[in-house]
Amino acid sequence: VDFKKEYDEHGKESVVISDSRKIRLDLIPRIMCLLLAVIIWIYCVNITEDDVVATFTVKLGIVGEMQNGLEMYTSSNVTEVTLTVQGTNRDINKYTASDYSATIDVSNIDSVGWSNLKIITAKPKGSENSKLTILNTNIDSVTVYADYSGEVHVPLSIREGSINKPENYNFSYMLEDGVDSILITGPKTLIEQV
Repeated sequence: VDFKKEYDEHGKESVVISDSRKIRLDLIPRIMCLLLAVIIWIYCVNITEDDVVATFTVKLGIVGEMQNGLEMYTSSNVTEVTLTVQGTNRDINKYTASDYSATIDVSNIDSVGWSNLKIITAKPKGSENSKLTILNTNIDSVTVYADYSGEVHVPLSIREGSINKPENYNFSYMLEDGVDSILITGPKTLIEQV
């Protein structure tokens, strides 16, 4: 309630009670409404999109052991695999690249030589009831070379070749006592040729 001065047509002053309301901003309730609207909007956007596609780069793992004591010596230099994944926006954002897996199984290799192994991919644990799907990978298989381990001792000798050096320039070298050979290890098929 406000008291206001009013003047009549003869200029006589009188005080009247005014019931006009003051305009207030109500800033706090307005900010709370805005925040609530933003939260609802984010929730709705995350729920409705179900065909979101994303790519993740995953380290290639090796599972199993080769048979007959074989060892893996080289592969086709593949250490990472890129997965293309489809699902809802919420499911895609729920997992990271480390939650997916890409592996090769070497347990069926039983002879020396090259083998072509299929890459096995897996969705994250706990995503069985989600709409996540691995659409494809950038590579499907990896080539691996298996062999037995071998070693050979190669005699060590030092020969001075034709070295261009200025006059009065001397150099020296020493071998550690008892060192007369170098041990080379690696795939037996190649080591036998050394």
